[in-house]
Amino acid sequence: MLWAELFESALTGRSRKTHASTGIAGADEDIEHINEIGAAIRGEDGRLPKSVREIMQIGLIGGEPVDPTGHAYVIRSDGKAHFGEESLV
Repeated sequence: MLWAELFESALTGRSRKTHASTGIAGADEDIEHINEIGAAIRGEDGRLPKSVREIMQIGLIGGEPVDPTGHAYVIRSDGKAHFGEESLV
């Protein structure tokens, strides 16, 4: 935690913006990937997964992906991955 705080405090101006935009771009890729896996499950089983944890249990992802603020993604009733309520993104 201390190292993360030091890293964040070292980022200023342009580098902070670059770091933030890189994190959000990575999050968009994570969400897209989770949605692609959900679509594959739907094609196979005829239903969408109810949670990211379900995708983990099936073995299609190795660990629970988190957004740049360290919060897990959620799959809502629309069957799509979204940032969780606790997310700061």
